[in-house]
Amino acid sequence: MIDRPKTSRPVGWSLSLVTRRVVATLVVISMALVLLGILAWQTNIRARLFEDWHWYHDGAVRLMTGETLYDPVYLHGPYDQADPAVMGKYNQWPALAVSLVPFEVAVPEPLREPVWGLVMAAMLVMAFGLVWPRRPQPLTATALALIVALIPATWLAFRTANFVSAVALGVSLSIVGQRRRSTGLVAIGLLLAGIAKILPAVPLVLWLVVKHRQWRPVAVAVVAGAALTAIAVALQGPSVLTDFVAASTSQLPLDQWTNVAPAYLLAPFLGALALPVSWLTAIGLGAAALRPQTSDGASLLLLTTASCLVMPTTHVFWWLSPMVVAIAYYGDRIAGWLGLLFDWRAVPPAHD
Repeated sequence: MIDRPKTSRPVGWSLSLVTRRVVATLVVISMALVLLGILAWQTNIRARLFEDWHWYHDGAVRLMTGETLYDPVYLHGPYDQADPAVMGKYNQWPALAVSLVPFEVAVPEPLREPVWGLVMAAMLVMAFGLVWPRRPQPLTATALALIVALIPATWLAFRTANFVSAVALGVSLSIVGQRRRSTGLVAIGLLLAGIAKILPAVPLVLWLVVKHRQWRPVAVAVVAGAALTAIAVALQGPSVLTDFVAASTSQLPLDQWTNVAPAYLLAPFLGALALPVSWLTAIGLGAAALRPQTSDGASLLLLTTASCLVMPTTHVFWWLSPMVVAIAYYGDRIAGWLGLLFDWRAVPPAHD
C-alpha cells in the first residue's frame, strides 16, 4: 500500500474558514429570524400599509380649508403621540404642509395613499442606490441588499411611508452633490432633509460649512425653505411657527418599541438624567466629528448619529440617515467583508 503525501492547510487558514462559516451561518439565521418577526408583527398589527400618509394629508387639508395647522390638542400641555385623540393630526414643519398641497390637488383621493407610498418607496430605494457600492459581486450585492432591507429602520420606513425616506434621499443627494460640486443637488438634498423636522438637516449643514466651507447650497436651501414657510405664515399668521415649537416640545416619550431614543431607553436606569446624558453624548460626537483630523465619512456619520440622540422620541427609522452615510463611505468595505464571509472557497493571501 502506497502512502500518499498528505496536503496540509495552514492552521490560520482553517481557523479563518471555520470562523467565516460560523459568522455567515449566524448572519443567515439572524436574517431569517428578522423576516419571521416582520411577518408575525405585520400579521397582527392593525395599522394599514402606508399609514403615515394621513398625518401629512391632514396638514395640506388644514391649509386649504383655513383650519389651524396644529390641532389644539398639541398646544395644551404634554400629549402622547399614541393617544387616539392625536392620531393622524399634522405635526411637521409648516413648509412641508405647503409643499404637499399640489400633491393633494393633483392626485385623486382614492389614489393618494398608494401613490404616496410608492413615491416614498422609490425615494427609499434611490437613497441607497445613489451611494451603493459599485464593485461587489452579484451574490455579495444581493446579501447586502437583503440585510439593508431587513433592518427595522428600512422596512418600517417602507411600511409606514414615513417622510423619513425623503430625508434619507436628501442625505444621499447631499453626499453625491458634494462629491460632484453640484450646488443644486446639495440644496435639494438639504431641503428634503429639513423640510419636515429641520433637525435632520443640521448635521448636513455643519458638515458642509465646517468641513467643506460650502455656504452657497446651504443659503439656497434656507431661502427655499423660508419661502415655503412664508406661505404658511401668510395663510395662518406668525403663530404657526410658535405652534410648531409647542407641538414638538410637548410630546411625551413614545412608549413603544419603535422608540429607540437613548433618553427613553435609559430612563428606567438614569431617571431624569437620561436626556442630559443623551445631549452630552450628542455634543461629544459632534465635537469629535468636526475635528480637522476626522475623515469626511466619519465626520458625517458621527453628526447624523448625534442627531438621533437629542430627542426623547426617536423612531427607529430615523437611523436611515446614518445608514445611508455608512453605505456611502464604507459600503465597499462592508461588501468586502460580506464577500469574505460567503465566498467560503476563497483562500486568504499567504503571509510572507
